[in-house]
Amino acid sequence: MNSYHTALKICYALGLQNQLIDISIRQQIPHSTSHYWKNNTNPESYIGSAISASIQQRLSDIQNAHHSINRIPLKLFSAYCNFAVSVVRLLEKKAIQKTLKAKKEAFINLLDNYSGSISYQKAADFLGIKLKTLYHWRMQVKFKCDHSALLLCTKRHPNQAKIPEVNTIKEWLIKPEYRHWGIHSLWAIAFKQGDTTLSKQAWYHYNKLLKIRLLAKKGKKPSKNPIRATAVNQIWHADITVFKTLDGVKHYVYTVMDNYSRFVHSWHIDTVVSAKIRLKTIKEAIQNAFGEQPFESLQLITDGGPENDNLTIKAFIQDTKHPSHYRPQRY
Repeated sequence: MNSYHTALKICYALGLQNQLIDISIRQQIPHSTSHYWKNNTNPESYIGSAISASIQQRLSDIQNAHHSINRIPLKLFSAYCNFAVSVVRLLEKKAIQKTLKAKKEAFINLLDNYSGSISYQKAADFLGIKLKTLYHWRMQVKFKCDHSALLLCTKRHPNQAKIPEVNTIKEWLIKPEYRHWGIHSLWAIAFKQGDTTLSKQAWYHYNKLLKIRLLAKKGKKPSKNPIRATAVNQIWHADITVFKTLDGVKHYVYTVMDNYSRFVHSWHIDTVVSAKIRLKTIKEAIQNAFGEQPFESLQLITDGGPENDNLTIKAFIQDTKHPSHYRPQRY
């Protein structure tokens, strides 16, 4: 006498044998036995018979999901899920919350569309956002108030400016004759004229929320083309740095520096700005770098200060042995 698993009896009693039992197993069961299971076993006597249809649907979904036809799409779906989880983990919580807050109406509506599968608690845990924050967004989206400039319920959000006060802000910020005025200046003149009693911070706050006047975007800084030498002793910089000591005396630090190596060929500290001292440091730099050897293609770059642009320096350039290669230039 054969013994049969209880699961087989339940499947026949619930009428699920064709969906859940393979045909090779069904052929091994005598017809009289299967007939008895189907007709003499009352499904109502089994606990859970009331949800048999729901179980059947879920089992059918599982069977379809693991069908050979859906094997590749199931792998893709699993890959997409893993990818989404990885991306969320890479992003900072503040960045996620800032993005969703900016589009909270669309996000809340999307979340409500999947409320049967994804609860607010699950969404909060997955995104790393507090559940209280999601419910707060939902209150703002679902319960709008026409008596508020921000469309927020005045009972739940009492600290709001009245619509006429916000309209005053709009009127001042969009006036063509004041387009070049800053918000601070407009608030000041409106306050003096008695048109507003709100604070300056409130003007900035409502301008940001309602986007009345968009702040100018910072333009891209122009790329710099700094002077760069390709070898030592091609370009020199002669400059003065002012250093003030505790006794209030200004000290002027004269330097002659190589552009390529940043090596200081000569330096001098004095309390006066003098062309003679400048000339002395240049001569010392030439002596330290070249000695008595000739030099070529040397450029001296200076600013237009009186210690550089004077007859003493010009006379030295004219008398030097290499006038064509040794010329001071201005920045």
